[in-house]
Amino acid sequence: MKSLILDETLDVSSQLRPRLSGRGCKVQSVCSLQELELTASLQEPPKLVIVNLTGELTAWQVSRYFQARPVSRAGLILVDRDRMPGLDSLTALPGIDCVERDDTARIDAWLDRVTGRIGAMSSPPSPAHVVTTNAYSGIIGQSQQLREVLAKIDKVAGGDANVCIMGESGTGKELIARAIHQSSPRRDQPLVTLDCTAIPEGLMESQLFGHRRGSFTGAVEHRNGVFALAHTGTLFIDEISELPLPLQAKLLRVIQAHEFVKVGGSKPIRTDIRLITASNKDLREAVADGSFRADLYYRIAVVMIQLPPLRERRDDIPRLVEHFLEKFSTVHRKPIPALTPQALEILTSYSWPGNVR
Repeated sequence: MKSLILDETLDVSSQLRPRLSGRGCKVQSVCSLQELELTASLQEPPKLVIVNLTGELTAWQVSRYFQARPVSRAGLILVDRDRMPGLDSLTALPGIDCVERDDTARIDAWLDRVTGRIGAMSSPPSPAHVVTTNAYSGIIGQSQQLREVLAKIDKVAGGDANVCIMGESGTGKELIARAIHQSSPRRDQPLVTLDCTAIPEGLMESQLFGHRRGSFTGAVEHRNGVFALAHTGTLFIDEISELPLPLQAKLLRVIQAHEFVKVGGSKPIRTDIRLITASNKDLREAVADGSFRADLYYRIAVVMIQLPPLRERRDDIPRLVEHFLEKFSTVHRKPIPALTPQALEILTSYSWPGNVR
């Protein structure tokens, strides 16, 4: 189970690390909220987040972080005292608990409870509801369209061919990328995600390849990009159609040469990754209108997976409804009544323009 500790002092993380490792957790520590956000966005999301609320870090800032990333995971906030400004905004969030950092008994009890609960939540759902192996966790449905997608995953996962996933927003492109990674020989190596819509254009090259200290204003330290973070594993570039043309050319060269150069650097660095990309736009149309390089398209789309929108797999809607009712019942810790047949019919006939979000 992956765990992240945010601790500006590093004292608390050094105390918690062996206690987490002893409960089967893989532990990573960060020193700032910005580093926590970057790590959580570029790598596989952690199941467990622990924040040592100290120094200049405020409860309001941490609350905004968890609001942006609703917890299917659990969060623990360590504080000096029970009452402090903004703490109510944290404790009101599902799955978030606050404990005084010196109360080791309560911390250990929380760790025992949460690691057991997460393990149970991670167990494969019943086959009656989900087409799944462990790799397919979160992919809900049994429609013919979905089965065809999963069959294609089975065919391509064992190799290293680049995969391009196309589909409307909310069709599950990241879930499919994760399933390919978890079914591949690289499953024990990092899966790193880069969302091209979330990075300002001026910082995109640094996010891809990293930078050396002093290479641009604000570059106060050496930093690795996603190609270095994903080395020996899988790199998932989401919404690749948003990548500017000059960077498309640089990405093409990396794919061809299997090496990259950091911003401000001169030494080529070898890279060994499997590349999975995704787009909610038709890349063939982007090639035709000149906004996407044809040579890059042919390099990334060795295997193409087209995801159907939810309106084309209505047979899966009842299973999705049941899944989300069970999820919300767990998150809010209270029973949620089943839908009436009339309500389910309305949901099944709806067009779902946002798909599953």
